[in-house]
Amino acid sequence: MSEEALETWKKVVEKGAEKIKRFTEASVNDAPEGFKKLHSEYVAYLKKIAEVTKISEEALDECFFNRYMESRI
Repeated sequence: MSEEALETWKKVVEKGAEKIKRFTEASVNDAPEGFKKLHSEYVAYLKKIAEVTKISEEALDECFFNRYMESRI
C-alpha cells in the first residue's frame, strides 16, 4: 500500500471511529432520536466503505470499533 493510500485509510478508520463515538455518546446523553440518526449515519458509512473497498461490513465495523476503543485509553 502506498503512503498516500495508507494515509487515506487512516482517515477512513478515524472517521468510522468518530461516528461510533458520536452515536455512543448520543445513547447516553440524547433522546433516542439522536442515537437513531447517528447510528443510521454510521451504518450508511459502513455500507459505502464496504462497497468501495470490497471489505465486509463486519470487518470494517470491527476495525472502526477497535480504533474507537484505542482512542478511549
